[in-house]
Amino acid sequence: MELYRKAEKIDGDYALLDWRIARILDRLDKKSEASEYYLKARDHDVCPLRTPKRHEMILDRIATETRTPLVDAAALFALKSPDGIPGNNWYLDHVHPTIGGHQKLAQAIAAQLGELGLISKTATWPEVQRREAYHRQLQQLGANYLADGRRRVEWLESWARRERLLDENLPKDTRSFLHLGFRRLDFGDEEGAWESFREALKRDARAASLVKEHAQELKSEGREGAAGELLRQLEAAGAR
Repeated sequence: MELYRKAEKIDGDYALLDWRIARILDRLDKKSEASEYYLKARDHDVCPLRTPKRHEMILDRIATETRTPLVDAAALFALKSPDGIPGNNWYLDHVHPTIGGHQKLAQAIAAQLGELGLISKTATWPEVQRREAYHRQLQQLGANYLADGRRRVEWLESWARRERLLDENLPKDTRSFLHLGFRRLDFGDEEGAWESFREALKRDARAASLVKEHAQELKSEGREGAAGELLRQLEAAGAR
């Protein structure tokens, strides 16, 4: 960190440096500062594939001036993430939400439509019916849908030459192994996901409760099979 701080004085607008500082702060449990530097890395990226802060501010201003309701997706995912730092728990890659993330976003939009009176505020969609609808939709996508998604993301990461940062991207703490497991599940890689969860449990047995929470999330997404298998693996491992 001392060396990075010296480099920052030379060039404070270098995205990769911001990201590396963020990673160290994150591992030092300085989450607020880490979040600040992760956002700096996004904003200083010379090839910004994500929405930079200045564009968010423009969007907010236009929404205010035109009185257009706005659902803040980034804030939604941050609110549902540990320490307000979303990662593989809600994103499949650098920008695209998971299936569950899209569902949460759709629910937020529906709630906003209800507030506007565009749909009935009294209309309800029971949780059981919602899960069944999600399940039917996922079944229609076919058995290879998740695996095909993994291959497409791998092509994207190859194009972006992600292997140059492979060592730096490897998980090094409980949360990172958990999030890697969540990501692998979203690509249908249950074996790889459980490998990541085992590593998380070795570091902190309390991670079992977070895996159980994720199993409930999977169930609410219409993925009862994946949720049940995850809970069975936990039980077999003797995790509580």
